[in-house]
Parts: sequence; C-alpha cells; structure tokens
Amino acid sequence: MKNLFTLTILLCLSISAIAEPDSAKVKSKIFSDSSLYFPVQVSFLPGISTNGLESKNIKNNLSINIIAGYNGGVEGLEFGMFSNTIKNNVQGIQIAGFSNQVLGKTEGIQAAGFSNFSKSNSNSVQLAGFANTNMASSNGIQFAGFSNVVNGDFNGIQGSGFSNVIVGNALAIQGAGFSNVVTGSLQGIQVSGFTNTVTDTLDGIQVSGFVNISKEKISGIQISGFVNAAKKVDGYQLSGFVNAASEVTGSQVSFINIAKRYHQGAPIGFISFVKEGFHCLEVSASETMYANVSLKTGVEKFYNIFTGGYQPMGNSFAWSFGYGLGSFIKFNNGWGINTDFTASHISYDNKFEQNLNLLASWQLELNYLIGSNFTIFGGASLNGFFTSKFKPESSEFYDAIIPYKTYQFNDGVVKQIYYPGVTLGVRF
Repeated sequence: MKNLFTLTILLCLSISAIAEPDSAKVKSKIFSDSSLYFPVQVSFLPGISTNGLESKNIKNNLSINIIAGYNGGVEGLEFGMFSNTIKNNVQGIQIAGFSNQVLGKTEGIQAAGFSNFSKSNSNSVQLAGFANTNMASSNGIQFAGFSNVVNGDFNGIQGSGFSNVIVGNALAIQGAGFSNVVTGSLQGIQVSGFTNTVTDTLDGIQVSGFVNISKEKISGIQISGFVNAAKKVDGYQLSGFVNAASEVTGSQVSFINIAKRYHQGAPIGFISFVKEGFHCLEVSASETMYANVSLKTGVEKFYNIFTGGYQPMGNSFAWSFGYGLGSFIKFNNGWGINTDFTASHISYDNKFEQNLNLLASWQLELNYLIGSNFTIFGGASLNGFFTSKFKPESSEFYDAIIPYKTYQFNDGVVKQIYYPGVTLGVRF
C-alpha cells in the first residue's frame, strides 16, 4: 500500500513534467476568463497534479482528483475521492466523496457526500449529504440532508432534512423537515415540519406543522397545525389554533381567528374577533330563560355567540351557559334580520348538572337600529330540550324548566321535548 501511494505521487509528478501546459498553449475558446485548456488532468493533492503548479489556471474536460484537487475550470466531468475545488467556472458534473467548491459559475450537477458550494450565479442541480450553498442568484434544484442556502434570487426546488433559506425573491418549491425561509417575495409552495416564513408577499401555499408567517400579503392558502399570520390575506388561513391577519378577503378557519378588517368572506371558528367587524352585547328574555345575556363577535355574515341565562323556580333556580353561531342581514332604514342557533347546558341552584341537560334553540329575529349603537329585536324560536336527569327517588324525568310541551318522547334513557317560543331584547 505504501509503495502504491509513492508510485501514484511519482506518476503525477512525471506526467506533470511531460504534459504540463504552458502560457503559450491554446487558450479556451469557450471560457471568458482566459484560463488555459488541457483535456485531462489527474491530481493527488493540490499542486501534485498533471497540471502542475498552473492547475488553478487550467481547465479540463476530465478532471480526476485522487484525494483533492484545485483547478481552473471544468467543462465535462470532475471526480474527487475527497474534494473538488474550481477557481473559475464549471459546465458539467462534479462528484466528490466529501465536498465540491466552485468559486465562479456552476452549470450542471454537483453531488457530494457532505457539501456543495457555488460562489457565483448558477444553473445547477446540487445533491449533498449535509448542505448546499449558492452565494448568488441561481436556478435549479437543491437536495440536502440538512440545509440549502441561496444568497440571492432563486427559481427551482429545495428539499432538505432541516432548513431551506433563500435570501431574495423566489419562484420555488421548498420542502424541509423543520423550516423554510424566503427573505423576499415567493411565488410557489413551502412545506415544513415546523415553520415557514416569507418576509414579503406570498403568491402560493404554506403548509407547516406549527406556524406560517407572511409578513406582507398572501394570495393563496396558509395551513398550519398551530398558527398562521399575515398582514393581508387574499385567500384562506386554516390552522389548529390561531389565525391572525390585518386585512382579509377570503376566510379564516381556526379555533381563534383575529383580524382588523374583512373585505369579503368570514372567519369560522370557536372565537373570532374582527376589530372593524360585528361585536355586541345583548340582553333578552324568552319563555324558557327569563333573563339572558349574550356576547356576539365576528362579522355580520357569521359570528360566534357566548350566552348565559337565568330562570327563578320558586325556592330554586336554573341557570345556563352556552355557545352558538349566527348570521345577520342588514336592510335599509335601520332594519335587519338575524338567525341564531345556540346550545346551552342547564344546571340547578349552585350545582353544575352532571347529567345531560341541553337546551337547543333556533331563533329568527327582526332588528331595528335606534341611534348608532342601540338595537331592539324580537322574533320566534324553535326549541328542543334533551335530558337524562330524573326526579329524586323517582323514575320520571326532571323537566320543570320547560314551560309547555308541544311534542315529547323518551326511550327510558333520554327525554326529548320540542316546543316553539319567542325572544325579545335589546342590543348594544
């Protein structure tokens, strides 16, 4: 093995002495950097090469680096057991066991066990076990086990096990195990396990396991497991917990939706707050719960209702809390109509009822606006009461809260009662 190692070095030195090009040889007609040209070179280490000490100024069609090489350029194929480094440009293919470095432009394919690097503009495919880096604008494909970075505009595809970063504008698809970042505008798709970020406008789709951020406008869709945030949304936000935006033309779907203004569409969720939207406090009375207080929030097309009620019952009392959804249509001259659906759990005295004791109500109400912040309303309702509560020491269901029964039946486990009603109230 030692003799083979010595023989290889001597061979490179011998060939170098015989075949080394000099400055009088024909210069490349293709490359603009005026470096010398020689078809084939073999290197053991930088400086120990068939190109000799002039290797950094010579480009080759075939470059073989037994351990590592430093050459002027490649138009064709370069292979290195450990690393390849090119001073100027590459047009073709670089393959290295550890890393490829190009200090000029790259047009072709770089494949390395650890990393690929290109300093100037490139049109290339980079495949690395750990990282790919382009220090200027580029077009192409990057796949890496850990990260891809482009320090400039990028058109193409990035795929990595951890992160992709584009410091510029992009027309691209990014897929990462952890995060994707574009510091300019993006037309395309981001998919990550944790977070996606676009610091300017997004025209496309973001999908993440945790959070999506578009600091300016998004025209498209954000889908996340936890949070979506954007300044302006022309499209849709869908998340597992919170959507936040300043202006929305479209819809937000989440547990909590927050926006400043809706131009079109509506938020859909458990809690929706729109600063310039629909939010009011209502006090009302009905045939079942004599006193009711409700908070409504969202937009007129679709809002959330949080409600509570009270009914005196001689020496006892009933109380309720519930949730609902509604929609409001505004007519001219202060008139409007709203339709609400609420479901409330009813308890008695100071105890929380453990049994099923549900009052479901659908209301259709006529509204009239008096002044700028005061509305009176009234209308009809259709109610359904569902209970599994029995009277103490009795086989009869306890339904004393219901004023009258239009239709009822039970299966021995749950009793159902249906009846019409009325609602009157004021809104602030």
